Amino acid sequence: MFWWTMRSKLKSKDWRTIVEAEKKIVNSGARAVKPLIALLKNDSDLRWKASELLGEIGDTRAVKPLIALLEHADSDVREKAARSLGKIGDTQAVEPLVTALSDQNSGVREQAAEALGEIGDARAVGPLVEVLQNPPTKYGPSHLVAAEALGKIGGTGDARVMGLLVPMLEDHSLYVREKVAKALKLLGWHPANNTQRALFAIGYGAWDDLLSLGEAAVEPLVTLFTTVELSHREDFVVKVVPAMGGIGDARVVKPLADIAAYGCNRHVREVAAKSLQQVLNRTVEETTSEDLHIVANLTDEYTIEHGRRLGVGIDGEGIYEEITRTALSFSEVRQLARQELNRRGEEA
Repeated sequence: MFWWTMRSKLKSKDWRTIVEAEKKIVNSGARAVKPLIALLKNDSDLRWKASELLGEIGDTRAVKPLIALLEHADSDVREKAARSLGKIGDTQAVEPLVTALSDQNSGVREQAAEALGEIGDARAVGPLVEVLQNPPTKYGPSHLVAAEALGKIGGTGDARVMGLLVPMLEDHSLYVREKVAKALKLLGWHPANNTQRALFAIGYGAWDDLLSLGEAAVEPLVTLFTTVELSHREDFVVKVVPAMGGIGDARVVKPLADIAAYGCNRHVREVAAKSLQQVLNRTVEETTSEDLHIVANLTDEYTIEHGRRLGVGIDGEGIYEEITRTALSFSEVRQLARQELNRRGEEA
């Protein structure tokens, strides 16, 4: 009677009822395995949900029925089966999941790669390396998941893995760089030179390490801001920009000026302006005239606020005094740039 009730609740249109049923089934543990396996075979509406719940329970009796679902016609069912096999973590699933790395559906491929990483069997290394060796024009999600899976398997000592992952630290996607750095960390990789150290520090968010590299970090940072789209990553920019200011190299002046002028919001622009001043205080004489002209022409930002009420308009709306306030001033960096240009005999 209990299982018929739970089955009915899983089909409810009320999400609260569904969640309640899921919790009760998972909490029942091993007793739920056989009824859920029966749902895998006999209930097309709940097949994917049964697969998901079996993964949560983690009983190895579900492995073979879930493996069979990796060949199901419905890609959602295949995807859920792969995910649950990863959660259960039984090595029986390794070979079937390796086959699923070639599934026509990207979601299934990603879940198969992730599951292989969760299982952690060394037999998956070669197939996951093959995924990385055949990337599309831009690294797709399957390749990123494969990189993470290799990191989780760890300790492979396979030079092929390192040889494929390290160049991805220079990818045009910050997301790719972050995923690859995490995988390399898990694999115990050690950079061979300062450029690799800088690229890894950027991807991993190791700002103190980046600062310690000094001049060696400059080119990777400048390249980052000229090749990677960062407008949607305020969290990243407000951390890396102070590092650029701390390094204090004239080559970072233009990227900082660009962020100060065009950053995604005022907070980002303020952080960049502060770092820009920090750099110019130390390197204005080494800064190129071209970059100094950019700084000399930075425009202050203003806000207009309502002051006292002056009256009422014909539309009935209030009329207020407008007060203009400086929201972000570049006067100090402009002055530094203009003074240096004048010293060089150039017009600011």
